[in-house]
Amino acid sequence: MLFTNAVGEIVHQSCYDNHGEPNKNIGDAFLIVWRSMLSTDYGKVVDGALTSFRRCVREIASSLTLQLVTDVEAMHNKFGRGVYQTKLGFGLHFGWSVEGPVGTTTKIDCSYLSPEVKISDRLEAATKIYSSNILMSGQFYDLLSDNIKVGVRLIDYVTLKHCKKPFRIYADDRSNLWLQMNARLVEIHGAEAAYELFSKTFHEGIDAFIKGDWPTAQQKLESARDFCPMDAPTLLLLKEMKTRSLDPVTPTAPLDWKGYHESEV
Repeated sequence: MLFTNAVGEIVHQSCYDNHGEPNKNIGDAFLIVWRSMLSTDYGKVVDGALTSFRRCVREIASSLTLQLVTDVEAMHNKFGRGVYQTKLGFGLHFGWSVEGPVGTTTKIDCSYLSPEVKISDRLEAATKIYSSNILMSGQFYDLLSDNIKVGVRLIDYVTLKHCKKPFRIYADDRSNLWLQMNARLVEIHGAEAAYELFSKTFHEGIDAFIKGDWPTAQQKLESARDFCPMDAPTLLLLKEMKTRSLDPVTPTAPLDWKGYHESEV
């Protein structure tokens, strides 16, 4: 409880400072809501949400309280001494919901009901698959200000489980604690230039993947691996092409390829 509440204090304060409303938590999962009644405010709402979660990642990673709470023998025995690091996954989506009270006179809660709410939950779960702290839907990304979009990367185009509509999934590389660049290439190009080259090459790869030009997609994604060898989105796209290719030697998109694929998320 001390651990979860220490995390909750960081999450709630960061979201509150950026005009979010902490709603409830189920175990160690938190639901935060940003509301707007005017379409002219949508950009400010999504900018505030992403800014808030970026701050959460930074403060949780550097929290002395969390370091003290996890500095116990049970943690060292499970993960190794000095290895454990607290990481949270965040799913961001923009859509509609019905806000209302659920319960009775004995106990009542404010709840948000709609299919859109579940998408945020799915994206949060997918942070473990894509090894990224913050994932967001295309609907959310499209509303971001240009300066806030810096460091955000399209990583997949999928249908979520039990859903026919395809979704673009974006990852925030600026806050991704899993993203590890090739130290040799960082030394050659500099950190910022190395990331820009990686991001550009990956973008060309996923663009070719979506268009069905899988030979180019494989070439570009393999080049992206040179910059970030363990990048999960890169590895997942290469695996998808290898699994579904019509040709075992040359990557070839299926005849019915529509630009997206099914996901277990």
